[in-house]
Amino acid sequence: EGWEKGTNLLESFFNAAHGIFTSPNATAIDKVTTPYAIVKLPETASPKPPVAENPQESPKPPVVEKPQDPIKPEQPKPTTPITSSEPPIEVFFSQVYSGDIEQAKNHPLNPDVQLAKFIESANETLDLALFELDSDVVADAIIKVHKDKGVKVRLVTDDHYRQEEPMKKVEAAGIPVVDDARGALMHNKFVVVDGKKIWTGSFNTTNNCAWKNNNNAIKIHSKELAENYTKEFEEMFVDKKF
Repeated sequence: EGWEKGTNLLESFFNAAHGIFTSPNATAIDKVTTPYAIVKLPETASPKPPVAENPQESPKPPVVEKPQDPIKPEQPKPTTPITSSEPPIEVFFSQVYSGDIEQAKNHPLNPDVQLAKFIESANETLDLALFELDSDVVADAIIKVHKDKGVKVRLVTDDHYRQEEPMKKVEAAGIPVVDDARGALMHNKFVVVDGKKIWTGSFNTTNNCAWKNNNNAIKIHSKELAENYTKEFEEMFVDKKF
């Protein structure tokens, strides 16, 4: 009937479901309507709390096992606190920017001047690994702490520069010197004072590096770091391993 009248499909289904017919053949069609029923689904039963055997007692809560404490990683050893009034770390740069050698010589922050002060702060031990020593400023400071304060001084150098005058002056003062005795270079530049602070950097202990060339140096207060440098020093000075 919907097809004959041009009724759309949705409306035809609606008419058929409700027994609405307008064609002449409608009397020949058994008009049956389908009753609709609302079905109520059963409610989901919520869990009932446990009933105690004794009505006067409230149910006991379930026992929950306490989780084991996780294994804590081993904490690093704390570093030795700095008790000195000096800054824990200081850096210095050669003051050569003007090109005036005299200005670099007299500058209080120039590395050679600061290294001499660092050396003179030693009270017990002084280990020096110096690629080259031709600075009288540094050599005089080494000799001073050795003679005036009785500091135990040890020095390692490269064999190519063993014969320079400031180095010979240090040896003449009774300070033991060990060189690498080889073709390669002992190119270290570091100093350890009293086993608790170190000096290192690009600065060679020469007049050219102090007064003409751009260089840097760093001073660090650290017993742990000083121990590392001392081990490296003793491989060269004691074990003759270069």
